[in-house]
Amino acid sequence: MLRTTRNVILWATCFALTLLAPAGARASSVFLIETNTSSLAGLSGYIDLQYEGNAGAGASTATITGFSTNGSLGGPATISLMGDASGNLASTVTILNGALNSSGYNDYNQAITFGMFTAFEVALSGPVGGTANSGFALSFYASDDMTNWLSTDPSGASAALTVEPDGTVLPVTYADDGGDYDTTVTNESGPSPVPEPSSFFAVGAGLALLAGAVRSRFSCLAQNR
Repeated sequence: MLRTTRNVILWATCFALTLLAPAGARASSVFLIETNTSSLAGLSGYIDLQYEGNAGAGASTATITGFSTNGSLGGPATISLMGDASGNLASTVTILNGALNSSGYNDYNQAITFGMFTAFEVALSGPVGGTANSGFALSFYASDDMTNWLSTDPSGASAALTVEPDGTVLPVTYADDGGDYDTTVTNESGPSPVPEPSSFFAVGAGLALLAGAVRSRFSCLAQNR
């Protein structure tokens, strides 16, 4: 009976800690990525999106929605897809971080005539886990689809998001050749939810009742000895 009581207390304590724990890695992380492309206004080039998982990374998905610009995207014929990438920036693009295929990339690439800005949201979701991280990157290229624009980083990225195995997402932006940071990354997920006071009260009351039951049990055993 004592073992059963202790097991109930252990279960209740674990349940309480689960209720009170932050939900960070259990929910999608959503980021708004905005780029000032005024230095490229009127020029034709390409916008490129990648999402790669290193060996051992848990399965994850990057979903890009809400793309906007006062420039213009090229038509469907100007879209190039590699690996686990699908969709269209005019609606939704989905890129998985699966094992790299023979092309070496999970990549979405589309022609664009630049205006003053580009903006979109990317949601990083799915089971994280694994033992390695994944990386999402935004790049811009000239009309030759090789010359990098708006970044001096060797990878060519203007912005990148690293997804750690525990679900933490680390954003970084890179300067252009003039030293300007044209791209900003805003975390729209917000902080981990804080339990309501009523949740604390309910958990506390439940543990208090269990503690009372244990004291009563010990008291009965002492009187019967």
